[in-house]
Amino acid sequence: MGVHTSKHDAVAHPESSMPLYFFDIKDQDRFSEDDIGIECEPREDVRDAVIEALPDFARDLRLENSDNTITVTVRDEAGKIVFHASLTLNAGWLDDSGPPPPVDRV
Repeated sequence: MGVHTSKHDAVAHPESSMPLYFFDIKDQDRFSEDDIGIECEPREDVRDAVIEALPDFARDLRLENSDNTITVTVRDEAGKIVFHASLTLNAGWLDDSGPPPPVDRV
């Protein structure tokens, strides 16, 4: 699964000389290994793409416990890990009443 963000949406082309990077995503329940990759040049765009995408991944978390960490690990074309970033979300009720009942959304 390729990670594509609005600012860094890219598709690999065989004739391109831009480096290809793969963004693997892990949280407590899931691991998604990127088998598509995106082209990033300069290398700082790898960092920017990961940091820009982490909050979007956090919104998709199933908040079944109070501590949730999402980690993105970036591999280059040779499979070497070149960058990683994590985002931790700690959430919990501060009283004994627990969560409110679910609201039907239309």
